[in-house]
Amino acid sequence: MACRALELIRLTMQDKPFAVYKTRHSSNKNISNKMKGFTLLEVLIALAILAISASAIIGQTGTSLSNQQQLQLKTAAIWVAENKMTILRSAENWPPVGRQTETIQLMSQLWQVETTVAATNDEYLRKVQVSVVVDGSVDGSALVELVAYRGRY
Repeated sequence: MACRALELIRLTMQDKPFAVYKTRHSSNKNISNKMKGFTLLEVLIALAILAISASAIIGQTGTSLSNQQQLQLKTAAIWVAENKMTILRSAENWPPVGRQTETIQLMSQLWQVETTVAATNDEYLRKVQVSVVVDGSVDGSALVELVAYRGRY
């Protein structure tokens, strides 16, 4: 039975090898004539959505660049503070109580380093605090503050 059906299909296609066969919806001309393109309103809505998306992406990129610059500053400030703390720990002399401010250059940037040494309840222990600020910053707030304790012996 299946062979007979296939034979009939083959014979009908031999008669019209390049014929165009109609689909189920080809007789409904109203649908195909009305749906030829987008309306102006649809295009404007699509452009508005695209513009909002593009502005959000540009805003996020700007925020990301700002965060990256701030992280670079903080990383360099940590290096400056750790360097100063290492110098204080490795010094032969016990640091005197008081406050000292100096300017250090690292990575083509000037840094203001404030070192505060305070006495503790233990007479053989001192609290050392190092604060690092970008030299010439407007707000003057410390990017990094490190605290360590240094023993006399």
